[in-house]
Amino acid sequence: FNGYLVGRGNSKDVDLNRNFPDLNALMYYYEKHNGQNHHLPLPDNWELQVSNNQCHIHCYRRGDTVYSE
Repeated sequence: FNGYLVGRGNSKDVDLNRNFPDLNALMYYYEKHNGQNHHLPLPDNWELQVSNNQCHIHCYRRGDTVYSE
């Protein structure tokens, strides 16, 4: 067999395409019990960071700023 039926294994014979944990069950559990739905903590100044990004986006759309690569 080749392709889909064989899968895509690594050096330890773990199928990389099908050997995933059931994250949906965890997500629904945390949603039901008012748990955290992400693993990254927000920094204390996240509101300032968002407003700063929004300002850059607004200026970019207006054409006030020149960006270079």
